[in-house]
Formats: sequence, structure tokens, C-alpha cells
Amino acid sequence: MFEQWLNSNFTHSLLLSPLMGIVFGALFAGLTKSADNQTPRTIIKTREVYKERVIYRNGNRSKSNNDDGGIVIAAGVGLLFIIWQYAVWAVEVHQYLSFTLFGVLSFCLTTTVISLFKGQFTSNEWWVYILFPLAFLSLSVYLLGEVKSRFDPELTPLAKEAGVYKFYFKSLSDYGRTFMITHVLGVACLTVLILTTTFVGVHYLSLMNQRTGGVMQGFWSFMVRATEVVSGRKGTVLSTFFGVLSFLLINEHIARWTSQ
Repeated sequence: MFEQWLNSNFTHSLLLSPLMGIVFGALFAGLTKSADNQTPRTIIKTREVYKERVIYRNGNRSKSNNDDGGIVIAAGVGLLFIIWQYAVWAVEVHQYLSFTLFGVLSFCLTTTVISLFKGQFTSNEWWVYILFPLAFLSLSVYLLGEVKSRFDPELTPLAKEAGVYKFYFKSLSDYGRTFMITHVLGVACLTVLILTTTFVGVHYLSLMNQRTGGVMQGFWSFMVRATEVVSGRKGTVLSTFFGVLSFLLINEHIARWTSQ
């Protein structure tokens, strides 16, 4: 049994993902120059210096409105299909989420530790902005464990045999249907939470490390621009919202409330 577990692709991915995060975090942070007396100390000052050096280009966005009443029906049918497909591929979905989560968490932790030794934490506010996403990534590890433990693996062969309609309306009980809807929505919120907190963590780690110049400044500056969308209060609000919502959905609180 242990040998089968050790040789499985799932085990390899769980071992390889953190290792990759550690290697890339050590590589990028290790090649970054240490902070010196010329390095901006606070986040506000760092942003001012960064914006003076980088040119932003704003593009125009076009919006279109659709008043098609069939969207609601299409969304309902789409949700049923997603629920069925999730039940079929649940193990693989959990595996990919685990691989992504452990990879980014290892990268952020490694970069944080090396940045600490290089003197990049020049003010207390850096700790707040770095530890916040790390805390939510740690929460995501707990929530992913709840996702795995609360999903019944017996649903996978049942979903494969039944098809969309029969699986949802015939194979599941009333509470089972409510559970699957909230469970799938919880997994979707957890995915958004992982992506959002990853972007927040990478943004502030990049903003911190790009101050000192050197061979890696171009990389860190690019990462700051790529993750700018979740900077400031936006990232905090989104992470908190999806963190709370994921917790309520995945732990069946909403399923129980709606079934009473």
C-alpha cells in the first residue's frame, strides 16, 4: 500500500510542486541584491519611486450589454453540467489544486525567508502585506483538505454511469443536490481565493524586491505590473470575501441553512 502511494502520480506531484516553488523562490530571491541605505523603506515611498521609473499605458475598454432572458436557463443547465463533470473528475481537480497551492505557497515562503535575510523588510508594514496573503494561502490548505474529506468518492463511478440528468435528479437526495451545488461553488470560490492571494503575495514580494536593482529587477518589475490589479484594498477585500464564502460553502454551513 505504501509503495503504491509512493509511486503514484499524485504523490509525485505533491512532492514536486513544493520543490519547484522552493527552487524558483530561492533562485529569484537569491539573485536579488540586498537592501541598502538607498533602498526606499516604506510601501508608499516604494510605489512613488516605482511609478516614476515605470510608464503605465491605459487602454480603452468596451462594454456590451445583453438582455437575453435565456441566460438564466443556460446558466442553470451549465451549472448542472459542471456539477456532473466535477463529480466525474473530482480526484483530478483536487490534484491540480493541490499542485498549484503547494507550489505557490512554497515559492512565497521561500522568497519571504530569503528576502528577510537580505534585509528587504525595511519597515513593519511590509510584514503586514506579506503575511496577509500567506495566512490566506494557509487557510486554503485547510479548505482544500475539507473539500477532499467531504466529497464522497463513491459519487464518481455513479456520475460516470448515470449522465447529467439522471445523476442530479435521480441519484442524489434532496440534501445531496443542495450539497453538490454549494460544494462546487465552494471549490470555485476556493480557486479564486488561491489565485487572488497568490497575486497579492507575489505583488508585494515583487514590489519589495524590485527596489534594489540588479539582474532580477526587470523580472520583479514585470511581476509588479502583472499583479497590479489586486494591489491595495482590492486584494484585501477579495481575499477576505472569497475566504469567508469558501469556508461557509465548503464546510456545508450554507447547505444546512438552505435545507432547514
